[in-house]
Amino acid sequence: MHRNCTDLIMAMGALYGKTAEQPPPIPSEGQPEVLTRGPVNEAFAQPIKLEDQPGLVAPTAPPANIEEVPPAERSAGEQFAWVPGYWAKAAGGWQWVAGFWTPAGNNELEYLPAPPALTNVEPPGPPPSPDKIWVPPCWYWHRGQYI
Repeated sequence: MHRNCTDLIMAMGALYGKTAEQPPPIPSEGQPEVLTRGPVNEAFAQPIKLEDQPGLVAPTAPPANIEEVPPAERSAGEQFAWVPGYWAKAAGGWQWVAGFWTPAGNNELEYLPAPPALTNVEPPGPPPSPDKIWVPPCWYWHRGQYI
């Protein structure tokens, strides 16, 4: 009976790479792989800022264009093209407008006016029940106006 228990322990140790005489193997990789894309754990996520985020502003004539790498996230299909960023005349100098994906063959871009300021972005009070959450308001462009 004692021999069977010893054999079982040795078999389990060999199965999991551990025996009484042998230390576990040292991992072959010295450094963990740093992921630059993929899901973000909520512990590392940043809060969303609802205020308009202005681009970079240069006080004098615009410098050279900023080299942008198109993000991998895009709509499915090859019918979309990357429009690189550019400098636009703005109050106080020149403002950088970031690049974006747009449907290919779209020769004219519609620039929308700035939306009205959001005023009620705080929750109106505590949630009515534990399974309810507050969703802040946002503006959508619909039929020539913000709703």
